[in-house]
Amino acid sequence: MKDIFFILPRKDFAIERARNFLKEKGYPQVPMPVKKHLKEYSTLYKYEDDEEEGFCVKETTGEYKVYVNTNIMEGRNTWTYAHELAHIVLGHHDDFPYNDLDDETLELLDQEVDIFVSEYLMPQYAFENYFFLKGRSAYLDSPHIGALKSFFNVSWEAMIFRLHNLGYQDKSISEYYISTYNERKQTFSRYTGFSYT
Repeated sequence: MKDIFFILPRKDFAIERARNFLKEKGYPQVPMPVKKHLKEYSTLYKYEDDEEEGFCVKETTGEYKVYVNTNIMEGRNTWTYAHELAHIVLGHHDDFPYNDLDDETLELLDQEVDIFVSEYLMPQYAFENYFFLKGRSAYLDSPHIGALKSFFNVSWEAMIFRLHNLGYQDKSISEYYISTYNERKQTFSRYTGFSYT
């Protein structure tokens, strides 16, 4: 076991590791083949539970076993598969004594994983190549965000945070557009006589 002294989460490390992983995989098209990538590093098992979404175990043989809950919704399950993959790729099971970690350290490791997963599932190159969002702000209303969410196969929350972190649209603006979309659509229809169908 290595002695590691640093402040978690290691944001730059997680981003760099995700980008290197994508490069090693030949910059795959999205949505990411998460299960395929996960199966290259581990054996995948499914189970049912009301609380835990998934977890990863490293056996004494060095083999990884990943358990994913079948009760989680689409989009969120993609994140869970990628989350467990990130623990492996980031070397968490090699660098940290998981059974001895306190809840605060585990939470910090999960934050590091979330940085990796965001970069991995929604790589910047995909926004630039497929949607021509080369580092500039954009007006993305609820249907646009929904289309991106579906394209990347992630949850609304994940997409909102990624758009924010890439500087395309502030999180509060996306949340406003989504929460007021139906009301704004009805108001527009009343004033114009035009109806969305």
